Amino acid sequence: MIAWLMLVLACGSPTECDEATPCGFGAVCVEGGCVQATCATSAQCPMESHCDGGACAAGCGDDLDCFPGDACQPDGSCASAECEDGRVDCAFGEFCDTDRGDCVDAGDPYCAQCRSDADCGDGNLCYGWGDNGDWCAVACHSEQDCPAGYSCSVLGDGAGNPIGSYCITWCWLYAEDP
Repeated sequence: MIAWLMLVLACGSPTECDEATPCGFGAVCVEGGCVQATCATSAQCPMESHCDGGACAAGCGDDLDCFPGDACQPDGSCASAECEDGRVDCAFGEFCDTDRGDCVDAGDPYCAQCRSDADCGDGNLCYGWGDNGDWCAVACHSEQDCPAGYSCSVLGDGAGNPIGSYCITWCWLYAEDP
């Protein structure tokens, strides 16, 4: 009896699973054998890896396997995605250059400290934020006119009268030399 069992084992065992015979809970069928799965979806794997046959494998299967702002490349690696909307795809104080697909720094006069409107350029405003100082507010017509982290908001004078729409944020929080 033992010799017969050894002969069966030496010749290989019958297929454990296939399309008609699925594996039990927590296992997946790999090359005809049931293997304990470590994942069922890529969401159960670390970033920049994906679920492949019930096991987490290096690389990505789609954009959701990559860190936010990155995209899955055809070779399975994650790389920075081209920006499409600066307010979503770019870091604070950046615009999206859609021609190149790169985020670019908005630069001055955004959040530049000022003493007068002339310090901020034509059409812009040196706006006083009380104890937080005076900062340039750049004229805008819509949210798309402002870099990421800024809001196109109507500002008022000391009496509450609207004076125009400007890209603003809490500049004093981002100042290098407060």
